[in-house]
Amino acid sequence: YAVPQIVETIQSLQSQTLQPDRIIVLVNNCKDDTESLALGAGAEVVMVPPNPDKKAGALNYWLDTNLSTQADDDQVMVMDADSALNPDFIENAQKYIKKGHHAVGGVFLGKEGGGAIGMFQRNEYARYARDVSRKNGKTLVLTGTATVFTAKCLKDVVAGRASGKIPGTGEVSHVYDTKSLTEDNELTYALLHLGYKIIAPPECGLKTEVMETGVALRKQRYRWKRGAVENNAHYGFT
Repeated sequence: YAVPQIVETIQSLQSQTLQPDRIIVLVNNCKDDTESLALGAGAEVVMVPPNPDKKAGALNYWLDTNLSTQADDDQVMVMDADSALNPDFIENAQKYIKKGHHAVGGVFLGKEGGGAIGMFQRNEYARYARDVSRKNGKTLVLTGTATVFTAKCLKDVVAGRASGKIPGTGEVSHVYDTKSLTEDNELTYALLHLGYKIIAPPECGLKTEVMETGVALRKQRYRWKRGAVENNAHYGFT
């Protein structure tokens, strides 16, 4: 019996050595049984209204309402629904928050499946994890698969977009820039431009889904590469 991915994700949070206070699933443009599965697994569920801005829009929907109610030293972890954390992820992230980092990203390996294409991705992710470890957690991007943020740094991103210090979208400022194809990469740029310390320590491990077909892999990588180039253009040379 295969555990549904959203249930596996929730269970990985419930199994943490340091438990999160809340587990919230944003049901966004879903046409499957995500809502019932998430509720059955013990998570809170928030239904996102029709949203053209995909993941960034769904996250902004919750953050726009709730971020201002958080204390600066509260923390928000954002993760993908196809990821599963190692049991000590959150506990290890706290060590770096206490050292002055305001964003702690995960280091991911690939889940099983996908045949030869999946094997190539698992090899790629393993090389990336080894490279980050050799660099003592120095990373170019805070992965969207799982990253812990302080509420303070996210509030400052909103303020920075409002003031024009960093790029933003439209008349209302949000944490995530909805015009970006790679919202996690763009948010990394935003935090660095605001002077925040970030890290992706090897102790914060997780596994994430691999693309199972060449077509799906091509679409994923095109989005990643094009998004990174566009982010560079938005920020320019600094």
